[in-house]
Amino acid sequence: MEYKLVSEFHTSAPVRSLTEASAGEIYSGGEDACVRNFSILEASGELDPTATVMQHDHWVTALTYLAPGNSVCPEGCVVSGCRDSVIRLFSKQGVLLKELKGHTGGVISFSWQGERLISGSWDGSAKV
Repeated sequence: MEYKLVSEFHTSAPVRSLTEASAGEIYSGGEDACVRNFSILEASGELDPTATVMQHDHWVTALTYLAPGNSVCPEGCVVSGCRDSVIRLFSKQGVLLKELKGHTGGVISFSWQGERLISGSWDGSAKV
């Protein structure tokens, strides 16, 4: 299979995480302590940055998306894990909805079991 680079976007610091929210929409998080939203232009495949930027206190090391129609965030939400050990839920418009605390090290991975979020951390734990 052959791949072709069609678009790239540079930030001031390394990108640490990506997640797809819906077809044609992705979020990136990185060492600049921001989550950024991008649309993928259907015709060209290029990335089009939107104005949505979600500020954090430290590096964003994990991202996932909870689709609309759930009991936690009915409209859907972006979930970020941060080096400061906090998990944050944001609306797609960038409004902070919730903070989940419990890890003592940076949050580095996510997985879903239905509507249950499982997080992994540098503290050596996985939490549901």
